[in-house]
Amino acid sequence: MTSPEKQNINLRQERDFGELINDSFVFLKQNWRPLLKACLVIAGFFIIAAMVSEIFNQLRISGGNETIGERLSSDTTESKLSQVFSSLAFLFVSLTTLCYISLYVEKGNEPPSVDEVWSYFKYFFWRFIGSNIVFGILIVIGLLLFLIPGIYLLTVISISLTVLVIENTGLTDALDRGYRLVKGNWWAATGPIFVVFFVVFALMVITFIPIGIISGAGLLLTNTKLPLLVAVFTAVMESLFNLVMLVPQIVTVLCYYNLVEKKEGSSLMDRINAIGKDKPSDSDPEESY
Repeated sequence: MTSPEKQNINLRQERDFGELINDSFVFLKQNWRPLLKACLVIAGFFIIAAMVSEIFNQLRISGGNETIGERLSSDTTESKLSQVFSSLAFLFVSLTTLCYISLYVEKGNEPPSVDEVWSYFKYFFWRFIGSNIVFGILIVIGLLLFLIPGIYLLTVISISLTVLVIENTGLTDALDRGYRLVKGNWWAATGPIFVVFFVVFALMVITFIPIGIISGAGLLLTNTKLPLLVAVFTAVMESLFNLVMLVPQIVTVLCYYNLVEKKEGSSLMDRINAIGKDKPSDSDPEESY
């Protein structure tokens, strides 16, 4: 790749394993300000709500007269609210990232405005949420009944959710399209996504280890309350995890473009680019392959 610092990165091209990971971070470096701004504007409410509810949950865990088991129970109002808001924040950040990248490609590798991302976000919102629910059920069934096919399905669904937005398709068409793209190229899609997700998760775990040791020791040995500062820090870091997860989403999109280029070349991209211009309108164009 030539002069990535001076020229906005082109996502629609074939890449090898290392390039998929490297170019994901190049894209993030070039676009972190407008992308983060879009995520904060669109998903900010749920990120803050998850943060506040988790602060109360951390304070509840550290205090009171309940047993340790009761304090760590997830069957509480604070814990449930934290889980709901965190899940919504994750979905909002994921969809915002997909809409941002879709517009970025359609605008000729130029960052879109927040208003443009918001228009796409509204257009895809219910379709994306419904698809996540259906796909989530499929993943749970696949993992419970057949571990290996369940893991395979994780990659197919990750690509399918990208197809849903980038190609503007329905749920069943996206799933079929995702399966056909991944077929015969499972590792080309799974490897980079797994590596980036593992790195992001490892960084979060490393961040939490010191605070976890301190708060856990205090809770178990001295039965003292968790300091407010520690509770706030823990809640903030957990909430920011939703923003950090946009990195695996970026590499997933690059894997999608890589699979398309491997199987079909760039001619299809021009068709997708033309279709995408009508996404925010009232009409919902049907596309078959």
